[in-house]
Amino acid sequence: MAENEPRLEDIERQLTAETKAYADKRAVLEDALAELFRDPSDAVDGLLSWADEFGRDHALELFAEEIHKSPDALEVSPDRWSDMLTAVNGNIERVMDSQERLDELTRQRETVSPSLPNRSINIHGELFEIDAVSMRARSHAGQQTIDIEPEQALTLTEQIAHDIGISKAEPNPQEKDRSRSR
Repeated sequence: MAENEPRLEDIERQLTAETKAYADKRAVLEDALAELFRDPSDAVDGLLSWADEFGRDHALELFAEEIHKSPDALEVSPDRWSDMLTAVNGNIERVMDSQERLDELTRQRETVSPSLPNRSINIHGELFEIDAVSMRARSHAGQQTIDIEPEQALTLTEQIAHDIGISKAEPNPQEKDRSRSR
């Protein structure tokens, strides 16, 4: 091992510290959403999922547009709305940065120790080990198990094709021997 390569123990220690930092940052975001939602934890989950799927900026736009439609949303006076969006924006940035740091540390952990039995992924700040054979992800603490549905492993194109019932394109046997000409 080279002198400046990270050691597994150091990475594990950083993962533990960043996991705590993530939980702290998430709690601050939940507090920022407490005036907007009856269940701020659910709202944070939704907001983080939007940010993960659509990007931070688009998630915040969706949040600003869709909040009034949520059955869980509380009434907010218009003069408080701008301040609340600013608070949520800054906090979502910190939580997403922490999530990215967790992902990077998890990648480093698997690079430094390729003998780990299963691949890992972070979901909302919690480390899950993926068992490809059983198609399950189990939290590192072992308290939560998530079934991985085969559709989740599809690319977006494959998912759309699956949803509308299109099979993969197959080459036309008549065109197999055709060559390109310029």
